Parts: sequence; C-alpha cells; structure tokens
Amino acid sequence: MKKRMRYLILPIIALILESIPYGVVLNYGLPSEDGSIAYFRETYSYFDLMSIGYGNFGPIVTAMLTCFALFLLVIYCLIEKRQLITITKYIVCIATLCSCFPIIMGVKYFSLVGIMISITLAAETWILIRYRTMEEK
Repeated sequence: MKKRMRYLILPIIALILESIPYGVVLNYGLPSEDGSIAYFRETYSYFDLMSIGYGNFGPIVTAMLTCFALFLLVIYCLIEKRQLITITKYIVCIATLCSCFPIIMGVKYFSLVGIMISITLAAETWILIRYRTMEEK
C-alpha cells in the first residue's frame, strides 16, 4: 500500500495550488477620465465561480476533475483495482487540457500558479501512463 500512496502526491499538490487565490486571472476594464479604458488584473481560486461568469470555465472544470481523480486514486490505494488507474489517467489528462484553456484567451489570463498546476497535472498524467512499468519495479 505504501508504494501506491506515491500516486497521491501530485494531485494533492495540484489541489492545494488550485485552492489558493492566485490561480485564475480575470482582467477588468474601467473607463478612465480621459476616455480610455484602463485594465486591472485580479486573481481568484480555481474553485471560485467568478471565472465562469467571465467566460473562463477551464479552471473550475480542472478543479472538479482533480478532486474526482484524487478520490479515485484514494480508492485505488485502498483496494488496488487496475481499472481505476486507467480511468484516472484519462481524467487527469482531460484536467491537464482544461487547465490550459486560459491560454486560448491570451497569455495575460494565465498566472504562475496556473502554470504550476498544469505542470503538476501533466506530470501526474505521465506517471499514470507509465504505471505498468513502475509497478513491475
């Protein structure tokens, strides 16, 4: 069981990073006195629903998929069903893709925490893809 616990480390790190309020970037525009529009940047947690209201739905989907993947990995650690790893591999891969959705809106909608979340989820995807070779060792 101790060997299986290593699969939980990266999703827990991703979940911690998703819960801090620096992952999602929203840029607001306000008219200034001279008539031009001044933009300012605010950051939110991946679990905050404010991002959905502004069309940035990738972070909340990423957060939900990460929670679901972590749940499946905990069950895998308890009962060791290989099918759970296969399902979790696809869920984490989709979460990785969803975490990159803010790049579609522009680089100014992506933060350092968002990059770290994407890298963490990509690393977990890679580990789960290499699952069979790691279990044999």
